[in-house]
Amino acid sequence: MYNAIDACSELLEHFGGHMYAAGLSLKPENLEAFKQKFTRVVEESITDDMLVPQVEVHGEIGLNHIQGKFFRILKQFGPFGPGNVNPVFVSRCCTTHGYPRVVGNKHLKFKVTQAGAGIPELPAIAFQQGNQIQNMLENKYFDIAYQLEENSWNGSTSLQLNVKDIRFPNKEEGLR
Repeated sequence: MYNAIDACSELLEHFGGHMYAAGLSLKPENLEAFKQKFTRVVEESITDDMLVPQVEVHGEIGLNHIQGKFFRILKQFGPFGPGNVNPVFVSRCCTTHGYPRVVGNKHLKFKVTQAGAGIPELPAIAFQQGNQIQNMLENKYFDIAYQLEENSWNGSTSLQLNVKDIRFPNKEEGLR
């Protein structure tokens, strides 16, 4: 983003930024020229790989390790933000408990458990992934990448998985 703005600097009054934010000011008469040049620079420099969302996973854990004590220790590493990201975990060979449902604005809400973990189910939400409900109903097992969070609702607080990605194995590969 910064490089694309920099390439248009002759049209700007001021600009600045860093990896997570950018700001600029320009005269109204330069707006259309800026939009055109910025679009051209981005189209010339962006690759197909850049258009595929990536989830950086920090570790693999079994759902049976996710308890209040683990979450309290994890919170001590905060505050999370740029330079200290909230870790993303992956758990494999998961399955739903009960029926998943689409809530709100295309969010997938479900309870997840893990094969052989012998634990109760954990609540999970996958924002903007309601389109995955059919896959979840058709596939017995899946892998999930998620962040742990507290969910407060109706005066009660519980641990919840904020699902960043769901991976359904194809028939040939099976689950690892």
